Amino acid sequence: MKVGLLTTAGVFAAALVHASPASLRRKSANFSIEAPLIVKTSSGIVHGAINESVPLTRHFLGIPYAQSTFGENRFKLAQPLPASAASQVVHAEEFGPNCPQYEATAASVYTKVRREYFIQGVNGDDCLSVSVWAPLYPIEDKVPVIVWVYGGGQTTGGSSVPYQNPQRWVQRTQSHIVVSLQYRLNFFGQPNAPTQSAGLYIYDARAALEWIRDNIEAFGGDPERMVIWGQSAGATLVGALSIGWPDDPIVTGFIQDSGGIEGQGVHTLYTDTSFSNFTFIANKLGCAGNASAQVECMSTIPQADVEAFLQFYQDTGLEPAIVFQSYNDNNHTFANYTAAYDSGHYAKLPKIMGHNAFDGASTAALQSGPPHIVGPTPKAELAATLHVRCDVVWESQIRESLGATTYRFEYAGNFSNLSPLAFMGAYHSSELPMIFGTYADVGGQGTQFQKDTSETMQDLWLAFARDPENGLSNLGWPKYSDGVVEVLGGEVNGTLTTRYTVPKQTIEDACLTYTGT
Repeated sequence: MKVGLLTTAGVFAAALVHASPASLRRKSANFSIEAPLIVKTSSGIVHGAINESVPLTRHFLGIPYAQSTFGENRFKLAQPLPASAASQVVHAEEFGPNCPQYEATAASVYTKVRREYFIQGVNGDDCLSVSVWAPLYPIEDKVPVIVWVYGGGQTTGGSSVPYQNPQRWVQRTQSHIVVSLQYRLNFFGQPNAPTQSAGLYIYDARAALEWIRDNIEAFGGDPERMVIWGQSAGATLVGALSIGWPDDPIVTGFIQDSGGIEGQGVHTLYTDTSFSNFTFIANKLGCAGNASAQVECMSTIPQADVEAFLQFYQDTGLEPAIVFQSYNDNNHTFANYTAAYDSGHYAKLPKIMGHNAFDGASTAALQSGPPHIVGPTPKAELAATLHVRCDVVWESQIRESLGATTYRFEYAGNFSNLSPLAFMGAYHSSELPMIFGTYADVGGQGTQFQKDTSETMQDLWLAFARDPENGLSNLGWPKYSDGVVEVLGGEVNGTLTTRYTVPKQTIEDACLTYTGT
């Protein structure tokens, strides 16, 4: 149960019961002195809390990094908070609003089997926030920071997703901080409005990164040891950030999990030069007149009404199709990421790039829904798996040709508490509960092998955060230039093993003939 601020005595008593050995206590402090629950930031004086079931992790949820996006800010880049915000009190004991979104009605693994990948709580315009999970007894004065960027097809997602809560991971190590950032989605993230055609969601993430850089030290984080990690659409966003700001990436490394630059280096091409998608939606919602009048009108339409229209229109398959696009200025956003790489317009920093063995098991259409859920056809599953895998492979190969440090992995775990149906296996997103340490929250504790695999993956991610260039090499994970891919949570000759390497050809050769369809 999540609670408000605990007394120091209450926290201390809980810590005595649950604390791990002295190595997890702050080296420079007495055990009775814990890190603060009240932190001064540029957004205000932030009051955090501790979850009774995870007593060694502090959480600070829904801290605003920008102004509300309602009204005149709806179709603008994230607007900074005024200087006066620093003196306000921010109660960050519970999650704030998720960014406006809707859940598709089509049956899927996520809607019918594992709903824990969806957000909890309400949606709202005042959603540009970060959530921070930090150790109560950090083993260093300043610990490494992992910034998390959720996926969801740029349609769903948020910091409140249950399977993406890092509180147990942070409690286990006491040696790192995790920050989840929220960014605008679907129409609100890529409105292609006449007054703002840039990809707002990319700039949201950049603004959040700047806030984290400027404030994380107050939580006990090290701004010089920050990496950013995204999954699926979040991985593509991380890739965009790594190319968009090459000379000032803020972070020291990138992790792209089941997502690379799209379509052999070509991002969604910008074709909506007449803003037809925006004007079409505006007209349907009763916003008439010239472009300026439509933008002003759409700025105040309740976000729930916009999302309800989008859900109805998309789910019923009406024509013309609505396509969310962003203008690419070839400065911070690009139509051709391969060209950006080739021109040297990318951060010369290490990356982890990976995918799952059966990403398509949950992203391809199911053959039927409840009461009997039948997975996708083998052909559809393979095509959807290769769509993800080959984007990762293409970007990895580009980086290898340029001599950029890259570490490659495939997640192969197949655990019944996460994959209860036979066709699921290592489906898209199934690695996330393993890394966040939430795998036992729904389907039971699982096996010792699952626990070992989870902790191995956590330790690898943290090693990268500490030293992106050599942290993984020091743990025996070869670089991609050595011609191998690290497999996590698999089986070798009938023996379960948390990690092993295979020649990259055994995983990547299928991409030699894959055309993207």
